[in-house]
Amino acid sequence: MKRDYPGFVILFLSFFLLWTQTTFGQKTIETEEKNIIQKFRVADVKFQKGRENFNKGKYDKAGQEFQDCLKVMPQHSEALFYLSQIEHNRGDFDQALTDIEKAKANFHLLGDFYTWVDTQRLDSLRQEKMKLQQQLGNLQTQLAQARSDTDKRKIQTSVESVSSQIKVVDSRLTEPLPALLKMPADYFYFHGNILFKLKKYEAADDQYLEAIKADPSHTNAFNNLINLHYMAKDYEGALKFLNQAEVNGVKINPSLKEAVLKAAGK
Repeated sequence: MKRDYPGFVILFLSFFLLWTQTTFGQKTIETEEKNIIQKFRVADVKFQKGRENFNKGKYDKAGQEFQDCLKVMPQHSEALFYLSQIEHNRGDFDQALTDIEKAKANFHLLGDFYTWVDTQRLDSLRQEKMKLQQQLGNLQTQLAQARSDTDKRKIQTSVESVSSQIKVVDSRLTEPLPALLKMPADYFYFHGNILFKLKKYEAADDQYLEAIKADPSHTNAFNNLINLHYMAKDYEGALKFLNQAEVNGVKINPSLKEAVLKAAGK
């Protein structure tokens, strides 16, 4: 499963920070906003180390890195998400529930970063276009007043150059906005698993439903959802989701499928 949003955001924000400092008249962003980006960058370095250890099965080291990440930025949703999995595996379901809920509550911050960065980019482009248009107007005035052919050629070259730059800016202004960042299905799926362990079955059911809404081919969410309804003796519900899974091309555990079909009289 791929969950690389924060790293991508950091790369994007780092590029934007450099871009705004070296383009459009050395424009810089506000100190507070720069501090937020810097804090996120520092936290994400610790998160990346934690994820690397997590993927290697070194959960104690990973957990410590995630905790260090959260000390820098408590809202880091990915660190909270992975930490909740470690706590789930340790059997600390109450803490796992707390952290997955925090992870989901803070996930919107990534979308906020995208929105903020894109707003800043568009504002900078509009300001640059305005400056270029003013420069173009001055050049056209100079061209009209020029007397020698040599001066006219020089000014005309500058006019063409600035006009070209305006076209580039216009092109960037018409680029489509990035798609809204959506919460991955795994956030709902693992939330459901934690609730299942806490025997909060109806709440777990809701999370598995959200998982398959986010990803209609999420195999584990479908299997758990079907199993949950089978355990509750809701055989018709289990059959409904079994059929839905197969329509979506999802592979269901053969033993579970057989049990559901038998219980539903199929």
